[in-house]
Amino acid sequence: MNVKRKTAGAKRNLPPPVLHWAGILRRDTLLFLLLLGLALASGLGVVHTAHRKTAAFNELQWLKDQALVLDVTHGQLLIEHSTFGVDGRIERRAMEQLSLRRPAPQDIVPVRRLLPPETNTAAAPETAVSDEAALSDETKEAATP
Repeated sequence: MNVKRKTAGAKRNLPPPVLHWAGILRRDTLLFLLLLGLALASGLGVVHTAHRKTAAFNELQWLKDQALVLDVTHGQLLIEHSTFGVDGRIERRAMEQLSLRRPAPQDIVPVRRLLPPETNTAAAPETAVSDEAALSDETKEAATP
């Protein structure tokens, strides 16, 4: 396959172009290169799809974990809500069915501990007696109108 090119003035034999010399422009070579490119594109598509699937699965697992945390929190809030609702219901029933009332502020008597929690009653019996006496005096004062 000698290709002759005409130049301005003189005829010369030039070597064939590299594409012809390498056989790249032949029909079977072009078909092979086209199929090779399609195979590479298909492989890259498979890798990309697998990556997206893995990322979506990881996000799904994270969302499931978050849903579990939210379910636990919701359960705790429901328990807290029902606990706060019980006090009002008990108070309302006590007022309606038992005719109980709230005490007036002057009727409330504060109660204090006789002994601190770390003190042993056997080691300090006189303290317990003096605290009991003081408490009974306070109670007598509060009971007198």
